[in-house]
Amino acid sequence: MTGIETALFARLITLLPPGTAVFLHEMPQDATGPYVVFEVTERSDVRGTAPLSTLEVRVACYAPVHADSELLAGLGREGLEFWSSGAPGLILHPLAFAGQEGGYESEFGVYRSAVTFAAQAVQWAIV
Repeated sequence: MTGIETALFARLITLLPPGTAVFLHEMPQDATGPYVVFEVTERSDVRGTAPLSTLEVRVACYAPVHADSELLAGLGREGLEFWSSGAPGLILHPLAFAGQEGGYESEFGVYRSAVTFAAQAVQWAIV
């Protein structure tokens, strides 16, 4: 895990209800809900003469009951909004809400609700 992934993992574990498993990138085949899978994607582009860095954080929440997946996604969104505000803890700045989507994963029998945040030139720190 990168530094920011390690920090997000630690913060999500404390934010989510007890018994919610947290995984980076993908869940194991034998995972049972509720669980959260998060990803941090960073891309660099060169535009003109200056490099442009884009960071995207996606928190996908899975649960057998649709309302539970929505609740977990709401907690993930609240945490990312709190951390992007410069509040104590993990600071992700400037990170803005980029969207929410969901659906039913018939292969695993769970509902998915995911939130995505994105920003350019993100600064982060653990305080």
